[in-house]
Amino acid sequence: MPTFVPFTKSIMASSALPFRANSSNTPGVPKKPTATTGFTFAHITDDSYQTFVGVTLSLLGSFCFIIGWKYMHDANIQKKEAAKDPELERKADKKWYSAVALTILAGLLDAGAFAFAAQSIINSLCGISVILYALVIPCWNERELEHLRATNFAAFYGCIVIVIGATMCVMAGDHRATAHSTSELELFFAEPSFLLFETITLLILGYFVLTHVFYRHVPNRKEITDLFLLGYAPAWLGAIMNMMLKAAMEILKSSLRGESKFISVETFLSVTVTILLAVAQILFVNRGLKKFEHRTIKFIGFYQAIMMLLGVITGGIFYGEFEMFTAGRWWVFSIGAFFAIWGLLILTFVDKPRTHAVDMPTRKHCCCYSRFICGIADAIIVEYPDGETREVRKKAFLSSYDDAL
Repeated sequence: MPTFVPFTKSIMASSALPFRANSSNTPGVPKKPTATTGFTFAHITDDSYQTFVGVTLSLLGSFCFIIGWKYMHDANIQKKEAAKDPELERKADKKWYSAVALTILAGLLDAGAFAFAAQSIINSLCGISVILYALVIPCWNERELEHLRATNFAAFYGCIVIVIGATMCVMAGDHRATAHSTSELELFFAEPSFLLFETITLLILGYFVLTHVFYRHVPNRKEITDLFLLGYAPAWLGAIMNMMLKAAMEILKSSLRGESKFISVETFLSVTVTILLAVAQILFVNRGLKKFEHRTIKFIGFYQAIMMLLGVITGGIFYGEFEMFTAGRWWVFSIGAFFAIWGLLILTFVDKPRTHAVDMPTRKHCCCYSRFICGIADAIIVEYPDGETREVRKKAFLSSYDDAL
């Protein structure tokens, strides 16, 4: 107990400063603030400018991510088409390393974003990068533009839904300024709720790995199993990476206030783990872009949807960003997150309009069929619509049969 007393005093001292600690389960943090009922904008205070600075940095990072993904995608195609031409291979390698550099720059911008804003808010903006991808890429890729037209511009509807959802999440999210010390962060890692959530997400990853192993030789399920594994794995890594990145920023801020030492083992571990997770994430994303080289929006949309979901929940649980939510803010934030994920799924799965019942298995169970709701389930159940092809084959068979008679 003697060693626990100064530790408790240090946490109490930090909570008395303008920055607030996580008071949900952290010992030594007195007088947990009470939340007002309903939804108001009272949580947006003079310190909220930091949140909007973080949002701005996150949007700049999203733009760098998009250009990086595009360069990485083009480099993969150029390497495949190089046909052992040293000059073309050199150009492809140069473009690939440029993509990595842009990805690193985006990561640094995200680090600044996490220093100013809550993780649950920054991760709720994942859909913005997909919006940029869906709107920017067709401008210089004729094939992507033709595909956008064939879908009756479904991507635009998805983008509108994502913007509405992201705006709701930003306005209802946690706007408190924080500077957690290393001692507090160590306590957060031992939270039962955090450990339970990470265990569940790890088990889900294991399920997708097993599904991929057992169904990789099944032709009509191979693409969906690839999408689930290659989309979920980097999203899971990215959510943890964002948490560790924000932890490093929290240590930096608390060290500036004299509460922690930035040059410490904890900082070294958080930065090292962040870098390792970032490398693993880039490798998974690169493989996913190779696998879905002609359907990149499908892979990126699903990957970002899962990353947003996991990142928001991870930040909310680990940093206690949900503890001050009123019932009204819970509703607004939850509906916003639902809209953002729904928009990402529209971008991922809503393709060319389907016209045959065999390609729309949910239609017979849904009284108000919509391609933006039921069509998502149809795309998961029936990956490759072939109703029209079956109809053509059937008519051709009957015609040839009648002619023979």
